[in-house]
Amino acid sequence: MLKAVVDGVDPDGTTVARLMTRHVVTVTPDWEVYEAAAEMIARRFRHLVVVEEGTVIGVVSMRDVLLAGKRVELSDGNWAVLRDPLTFTVRERRALQRYLMRLRDLPPGEAGADLIGLLVGAWSYDPQAEDFSDALRALPEQDYATLSRAVLAEVPKLQRAVHPAPRWRSRSARAARSA
Repeated sequence: MLKAVVDGVDPDGTTVARLMTRHVVTVTPDWEVYEAAAEMIARRFRHLVVVEEGTVIGVVSMRDVLLAGKRVELSDGNWAVLRDPLTFTVRERRALQRYLMRLRDLPPGEAGADLIGLLVGAWSYDPQAEDFSDALRALPEQDYATLSRAVLAEVPKLQRAVHPAPRWRSRSARAARSA
């Protein structure tokens, strides 16, 4: 549709058949996120149709892939996904800010179960659970340590998510006044 508008095609007088993609690339739900991203990059498009047993069950977009988070390999072939702070709600951003402030009081190399739970949470465990501390306590010690290191590596990115660059409000206000 965007290409049609750029090309000057009248959307009111054009049929979908004229604008649609004819040879759609499909994937199945068992594809890994990195496989979907590689396919989209290789073929230079932003969406993949997800099909199961000949039925379209959804569409995955490049935006979905970008928001999927960072995969952390654990022992025995298991893995967890760290959420990107762009996907956080306002309430989660406030919690993130509190957890980041608590990092000062923790021993070096320890991220804290609250912060790990916020970043891993429903993306890797039962989405119905409110508190992921039980699931985190059940992890083998080496997996918990791996998650803690991965979360600590993300701290600068997390801090930028809750604390924008200094004076960003004054710069944007000046820009608005001069416009």
